[in-house]
Amino acid sequence: SADAGYAALLALAQQTQGAAPEQQPRLRRAGVESGLRFAKAFATDPRATAVLVNAADTQYQLGDAQAAAETAKLALAAKAPATPATADQRRVAWTVLALTSFEGARFADAEQHITEVLALTPANTPDSAKKHVCMTDEMRRPRPAASATAAPSMA
Repeated sequence: SADAGYAALLALAQQTQGAAPEQQPRLRRAGVESGLRFAKAFATDPRATAVLVNAADTQYQLGDAQAAAETAKLALAAKAPATPATADQRRVAWTVLALTSFEGARFADAEQHITEVLALTPANTPDSAKKHVCMTDEMRRPRPAASATAAPSMA
């Protein structure tokens, strides 16, 4: 059942928090895999979109940008009968897409995505807004001709 699956996700998240630092990446990857299976098996469950957003954010933090972008797109595409993403969930998903686009040197996409992030960022969150404005300024800087090197990290 969806309740049992979600309970298992929560238990794994709790186990991950209490694990030794060297075990956390493996447990976080297991949490992502379990979350993706949950979202696929229970696509209409009201928690599925939140699980996808969390999976996308975790994939990005673990360095799997391509998978993070794909998962973020799935979360943003959630429509009835699934629960559509909340504004905060959409902001996280768009942030993942902005960062992965920027790091992949897809600057026009990154700027479009960061525009979505800014539209979803409450005006009363100065730290968050400052970070996004800095990202936007960085994306607008002129770039040298494309090369084989990767774009600078936003971390």
